[in-house]
Amino acid sequence: MYDFNYGSTGWVGRTDCIGTVTGANPAAECSKHRVRLNEFNSPPNYPTGAGTSTYNICHEVGHAVGLRHRFVSMQGGGPQTCLRTLGEITGAGGNWTSYTFLAADETSDINAHYK
Repeated sequence: MYDFNYGSTGWVGRTDCIGTVTGANPAAECSKHRVRLNEFNSPPNYPTGAGTSTYNICHEVGHAVGLRHRFVSMQGGGPQTCLRTLGEITGAGGNWTSYTFLAADETSDINAHYK
């Protein structure tokens, strides 16, 4: 995991596969990941400090262990977890620092795969 000022890239965090990919989407698996957190403070439409926030760390590490984005209705449907996209949260005027956890089904998916 790296945190660095990557500049105005349009992203606040990235999880890249730098190892061997097996399988095909949506069940593809990667043997080694690199998580990058962008310290650049003013990407368009993101709050200051978003790249190194607890939310973004949870979000990118979730991707590194195989979880995908969780899209939820802005009217309150579904668990509000760190796997929501930052655009969903800020677009609704929500509190982006609040969602720093995984839902029970996400934790179950991780445990089923790694235990």
